[in-house]
Amino acid sequence: MRRADDALDVLDVRSGYVRRLTLDPNEKPAVVQGRFRFNPETLAWGNDALSRAVPCHLLVVDELGPLEFERGEGWQAAFDVLSGRDFTLALVVVRPELIVQAQIRLPAGATTVFNVTVENADTEHPRDDLPQVIVEMLDRELDPTSRARRS
Repeated sequence: MRRADDALDVLDVRSGYVRRLTLDPNEKPAVVQGRFRFNPETLAWGNDALSRAVPCHLLVVDELGPLEFERGEGWQAAFDVLSGRDFTLALVVVRPELIVQAQIRLPAGATTVFNVTVENADTEHPRDDLPQVIVEMLDRELDPTSRARRS
């Protein structure tokens, strides 16, 4: 979650707890990735929250980026949680330049990629429609008759 002061927070949806993810330029220690300085204590807390997030119907991980894919840091617990598949549907935010790495690293199976940009208001899945599309996908997965038809 981006705050008014441009800092980033992490929200554990299950508990409702929020922690500050980014640090000010002089705060230490920090995990540095690009222009961001991440709080290592918050990263550990977030990984613990991810580990406790399942079982669930909808798992949301925002985001897996260079810190996770290229450096092996950040939300590493997400990879184990996603591999365990103890959820009905997972929504994972990944930058377009990391989609191939995500498809290699994340569990194989039914994957739908939504390319969400400021400009894609006229595509098959306009960004403003995505919440409804995701709810419909979750409803389909939770509907036992729908699952029986696909088997």
